[in-house]
Amino acid sequence: MIILSPKWIYLDNKSLASDKSILVDGGKIVNVLSENDINKNFNRVKRIYYKNHIMMPSFTDTYINFDDCTSMFQYEQKIKNILHNGVTKIQIVTKDYKKLLKLKHDDDYMDISFMITLDGCKCTQTDINNMIKTLDFYKSNPNQLFNINIINILKFDNQIIEKVASIANEIQFNIHIHLNDLTRLTNKEIETKIKYFDDINILNNCAVHDAIMNRDYVFEHFNKKNTSICVKYCELNTFENINHFLSLIKDGYNCILISDKEKSYRFYDLIKILNILNRNIKTFDTNKIINCVTENTERYLSNSSHKNILNKGATASFNLYDQSKKLLLNNQYKPKLVYIDNESLTNVWSNGKEVYGKY
Repeated sequence: MIILSPKWIYLDNKSLASDKSILVDGGKIVNVLSENDINKNFNRVKRIYYKNHIMMPSFTDTYINFDDCTSMFQYEQKIKNILHNGVTKIQIVTKDYKKLLKLKHDDDYMDISFMITLDGCKCTQTDINNMIKTLDFYKSNPNQLFNINIINILKFDNQIIEKVASIANEIQFNIHIHLNDLTRLTNKEIETKIKYFDDINILNNCAVHDAIMNRDYVFEHFNKKNTSICVKYCELNTFENINHFLSLIKDGYNCILISDKEKSYRFYDLIKILNILNRNIKTFDTNKIINCVTENTERYLSNSSHKNILNKGATASFNLYDQSKKLLLNNQYKPKLVYIDNESLTNVWSNGKEVYGKY
């Protein structure tokens, strides 16, 4: 066991707490301790102090597009880059999912799930049978996890799409659908299609893409509790789009920020932009923005047994940010989360192991 004592801890994705430490045993946070707890019961346990640091939960980048990488070297560099941004959970997507199975990763510090893409323009029963064989082969391996990405959903034969829905529900996969595929339909046709998809249970815990660019479509037809909305950083390029994104969060949708084909992790930039707009946007809530790269990603990464937040019993994965160069820390002053950035990140812990640090 080990005790880690930063200056501030972002507990439960709700607020910064001072004078708190976490007790880590293996890959779990055993408890959140006060100074009195440590003196009474844990004064002989090894302790590491981070006197100028904020401890945040580790972040998720969903998802990396493997097809966007021209070589294995570029892919490995991309993985390394996101790790140095404090990201330890990712989802990888490619049009050829068999490529994913050949990739090698260090499972000790990267939680990775894979996305199988099915294209309605060319998906056949043979493709479905091959996918089932692959899933059956890996079903006994808890570290090999898959979701299904559906493109050109209107082009699927009904029998095949119903089979996909059956597989997803039997194995509890998440289905990803794209609203761009529905833009040619009228509102009435959309309503009919969504009802059909709901009847075959393909929308249970689904993830929806392209919501920012298609804000006039379909949301009234989705079950809010069973729908995650994937928002690309590159979509948040106008005040109108940002405001729509924040309104979705305010309305209670489970929003998830993804990089897609972006070359870098842009969460820090987004937080700074939102901080600038804070005075003019009443829907701004820093806590809920943090959730979009931590807690809300559990539907993506089903191998996570605990929500990605800092509390008792959670996975021991977190980042430490040194704020001493940004502002003067003392017991009376709370730092702002807007100061989190690449420059202040010094340590990345994943599953109880320190995998990245610079001193």
